[in-house]
Amino acid sequence: MSWIKFCLVVFIVLHLAQVSSATDLEPPLKVVWASRLGVTSTDITPQSIEIIADDVIYVNYETLKVIDATDGKPLWNKDWSAGLAYKDGVLYAARDFSSGLYALDARTGKEIWWNEYPELEEVIKNNAPVPVRYDLSNFNDTLYIISKGGISAGFSILAVDTDGKLKWHQKYNGRTDRRPLVSSNVIVVPYSSSGQIIQNLRALDLENGETIWEVTNISLQSSFYASPDMFFIDQLYENNSYYIMAISEATGETVWKRRVGDSYGKILAIKDNKLFVNSENFKIIGQERGATLAEYSITLDPSLLEYFPAAISNNTIYVVTTGPSPYIYAINLSTGKLLWKGENGGISPYFYKNRLYLINYGKLYAYEHGVETAPAWPTEKAAGFELVLAINALLIIAYISGRKRTGAS
Repeated sequence: MSWIKFCLVVFIVLHLAQVSSATDLEPPLKVVWASRLGVTSTDITPQSIEIIADDVIYVNYETLKVIDATDGKPLWNKDWSAGLAYKDGVLYAARDFSSGLYALDARTGKEIWWNEYPELEEVIKNNAPVPVRYDLSNFNDTLYIISKGGISAGFSILAVDTDGKLKWHQKYNGRTDRRPLVSSNVIVVPYSSSGQIIQNLRALDLENGETIWEVTNISLQSSFYASPDMFFIDQLYENNSYYIMAISEATGETVWKRRVGDSYGKILAIKDNKLFVNSENFKIIGQERGATLAEYSITLDPSLLEYFPAAISNNTIYVVTTGPSPYIYAINLSTGKLLWKGENGGISPYFYKNRLYLINYGKLYAYEHGVETAPAWPTEKAAGFELVLAINALLIIAYISGRKRTGAS
């Protein structure tokens, strides 16, 4: 595989990655189990851990793989991928390239119900042969199906209840290929006009899908984040510089906009009304006004925090890298200090019950606190040693048999 293709796949994977958090997981880490996802070890097809709930892991890997989080054993699978949402023991799946929504028993995969929606069929028809995929979000007792990948027909959002009954449907111009954010009052969808890099944000009323506000003509090159009463955009490019911008959830108005250092200003985490930001130095920014509260010299290459996905455990952020030499880096959020570096990194890090889960070249790994212990014999040496023992045993048996036949004592 060429390096260009590898970089493209990594780019896609990073846009799929989500930042997850756990109560506490201190380095160092050790592997608890590893589970093959059913593909070759060199496969780097875009893949992601979508959800972990009730000790079950749901992995989108062009197909849907469902794995027990405690021991890594496969539970069930589907030969298709989907936008996923979970609630009260039910997995909801908006199947890609189709117009259907499934409700499945989360533990067994047994179908509870299935619905088709003409509104999605219209999106598929108008965008053929462009593949149509879906994001699926849930809030309270409503599921929001967002089509993505559309060009000429724009994109649609359907709100349905947990029995699959349609509540409302809205259609919009433009294209969306990033995950929306759902808060207590609105769902915010990033989108762009067809063929343009300029991005926009549209906030929709959760009850009827009507547009409440829009932020238009911004260079949304990175991600945006939700916090009570505000949304944040990092790496906002304006006037040859990068900014962080805070937006009011209620009105869409800019609360503050700050240039954070001379570098990109990547938001790593939002905790306790503070933004933890990586620029040329590690900075802690106040959420309400954007003031710099603290600044530390960072001991790690900033590009790692810039381009690779991360997961947060209490006051530690774990950054995972992929490629020929994948690693896991544990960094103190308050100081930027590198606490630990481990091998076997990967993509799509996810925290659940004080374990870190990630995918590396077709395998799903579970990590917990502890020190890796090397086996007494490496696998190849162990196999060779066992062969030597077997040969020696046969020689001894043959020797004893020969002595008995000759009458030797």
